[in-house]
Amino acid sequence: MVVGMRLALGAAGVSVMSEKAAGRLVMTSERNYLIRGRRFELERMMQGLASALQDALDSGFEGLWASGNIGWELGPERNFSQLLEYEWKLEDFIRDNPRMGGICQYHRDTLPSEALIDGVLSHSTVFVDHARLLVNPHAVERKSYRKESRENPALEEFVQGICGLTI
Repeated sequence: MVVGMRLALGAAGVSVMSEKAAGRLVMTSERNYLIRGRRFELERMMQGLASALQDALDSGFEGLWASGNIGWELGPERNFSQLLEYEWKLEDFIRDNPRMGGICQYHRDTLPSEALIDGVLSHSTVFVDHARLLVNPHAVERKSYRKESRENPALEEFVQGICGLTI
């Protein structure tokens, strides 16, 4: 993932080596929020993100931008049971910390359809590819979420449309 991101940034004209040397770009595959390197721990993840933002601000940067591949980020156990709660907490964190930004990567070929639905339910915008950013009409805030939110045919159509999948 880090190599792929490095190549993508380079192709976009970013001098990756210069930015890394200047401390303006940090690329890591560390997952110290996982318990025993396997199990995703939501609160550890959120604490780590808060710490990373504070470190960036303390270092004189205006903010922090992060990206993570959801399939990889949740650890080798690939337990998606906390995904929706995690995404809502991320949305809350970004809303409460305007100097934080980022993108959650959902790779349709490596994730179960339920994870894709959770991603759509929890994010107000969806980047489909480098050229398409969509306002998401199916995003649901935690306080108004009901299990029935998942059973909306229009949600399934939306996910199918952006992913080219049959769910």
